[in-house]
Amino acid sequence: RQSYNALTERQKELVGAELLGVLEAAEQALVGLKEEAADQEAANEVVGQINAIGVVALESESAIQAARAAYEALTEAQKALVGADSIKHLQEAEEALQNLKEEEERKKADQAAAEAVIQKITGIGEVTLESKAKIADARSAYEALTETQKALIGAGTLELLAAAEQRLAELEQEARKVPIPQPKIQVKGYLAKNALAKVKISFGKPKEGQKIAVYRRVAGKVSMIGETTGSYLYDSHPVSGRKAAYYAKGVAVDTAKYLDSENSREVFVSVPANTARVTAKQDGDRRVKVTWKKVKNASAYYIYRS
Repeated sequence: RQSYNALTERQKELVGAELLGVLEAAEQALVGLKEEAADQEAANEVVGQINAIGVVALESESAIQAARAAYEALTEAQKALVGADSIKHLQEAEEALQNLKEEEERKKADQAAAEAVIQKITGIGEVTLESKAKIADARSAYEALTETQKALIGAGTLELLAAAEQRLAELEQEARKVPIPQPKIQVKGYLAKNALAKVKISFGKPKEGQKIAVYRRVAGKVSMIGETTGSYLYDSHPVSGRKAAYYAKGVAVDTAKYLDSENSREVFVSVPANTARVTAKQDGDRRVKVTWKKVKNASAYYIYRS
């Protein structure tokens, strides 16, 4: 072309139209070849981006988006050079990425649902009868979860919910029990002619499923005298010479139906002290003189001979 352009007009006429046509055809062919090469280079670059995606992960999103943008920027001729396999690879990568993103969103939603239930369970706190609504709400929320979401709640948290339900059931059972009335007692101390000193503690006969326990308190020390389903008990070994307080309480035998009562009022009794320094001396042919140390507050004495 440069040589042709350097000719004079006369010289150009000598070249002839036919040869000039050959030159122009060659020039057009060259332009086409250059365009094809440029198109192939552009297509190859996109193919390289697609192949570089590799195994699809959430971190692959920028690479996949760049490859798609590069492909869409090609001319139709350049897109045709990319090849069906590469286009399919890009589409599969986009689908895989979308699946991963949806799966990630599902995981986040599952975790959020599980966390909400965990908060309900740990928010129950100390169980009382007023905790019933909270416990029921936590159980209902847990049962509404999917199996995948339930698996995100630890065994310890589920044990906490089960323990709260068990404690509530116990409290409700306790609330249904009937308290035993506080016993009303009468206490009497006496000396029998042929027996040691005794103290009788009387009270109303308990109902079936109940019993009465009797206690004695002397100088701060408490001892159980005994239990009975009758209407009285004896303290056959009272503390001599000391002031004793007696009290009773109703005890549930049928623990599913009754609750123990409060302690009754205390009733005080003093048992005379034992006699001391007892001596016996013959006083004449038919008499024996018995002496002893006087016992404070004693109104009479019994003398025994064996």
